[in-house]
Formats: sequence, C-alpha cells, structure tokens
Amino acid sequence: MAVDQKSVIKNPRSTVGTMTEIYDYLRLLFAKSGIRKCPNCSVVLTQQDENDLFQTLTEKYADENVQFLAPVVDGHKGEYRKELQEISKSGFSDIRIDGKILPLNPIPELEKTKLHQIEIPFPEIKLITSTRNEAFNYLKKHLSMAKELLKYCQVKHCRVIH
Repeated sequence: MAVDQKSVIKNPRSTVGTMTEIYDYLRLLFAKSGIRKCPNCSVVLTQQDENDLFQTLTEKYADENVQFLAPVVDGHKGEYRKELQEISKSGFSDIRIDGKILPLNPIPELEKTKLHQIEIPFPEIKLITSTRNEAFNYLKKHLSMAKELLKYCQVKHCRVIH
C-alpha cells in the first residue's frame, strides 16, 4: 500500500492519519479481510438465504414462539412521522419503538434529538417442523416486506437473538 501525504493542509489539528487518508484505506482493508461479528454477543454473522435461515431457526427454536421484526430506523435521530403514517396505511396496527410495542393509532410522538430504534413487529409464529410450509412461507413473506433485513426475537425472552 502506497500512501501520499498532502502538503497543503492548513488545519493544525490534522494528524498524519487525516493528511494521508490512511484511515480510509485501513477501513477498506479490514472490512474485506475481517470476520463480521455481532457487537453485543460476538456471534459470527453470515449471509443466509431463505432456506438456510429457516433451517437455522427451526434447529435453534423448534416448538418455540418467534416474532419477526422489520427494522425501519436503526439508531438515528428524528421524529419519523411520515414513515410511521406510511406503516399505518400499510395495514399495521402496532410498531416497536425503542424496545416497546406501541399502537400506531394515534401516531406516537418521538423526540427529535433522541436516537431511535423503530421496527415493524409481525405476528408471532410457533416454529414446528410439522408446519414447515406454513412457517417457511411466513418467513419468506416477511423477509420480502422487510427489504431482505429481518430481526427475530424469542417471544418468551423478548430480546433480539441471532
């Protein structure tokens, strides 16, 4: 890797890293060569298709109730009135905001300066291998609605799991 240092930077707080833009190159290097892990529990994250995801879920949570969540906002500030109104118009009656399930009628007021976690909760389903087709179709439908990014939580523990 070759690094070229800029000579025309007037800011006295600039460091060697900002002058050479080496941070950008190191970030790209480690993003490609690293292993993605969950920051909370260190579980290795892998890309899975619908079949693999369903297989993983049925092995880990057979005969348990699981709820799928479609992330809408992930740690950003704002009020999100427009997005919440669109979700309500789509036929959903509840929304999960910052870990709490709230009704969408009336639209909840959010603090503009606070970071929010907004997810659409789908009805819970029991993952039983005998109802594989029904559960697989349920997963497939909600995965497409969630724009290919889906969280799921074990209902009895009410926490997001991998």
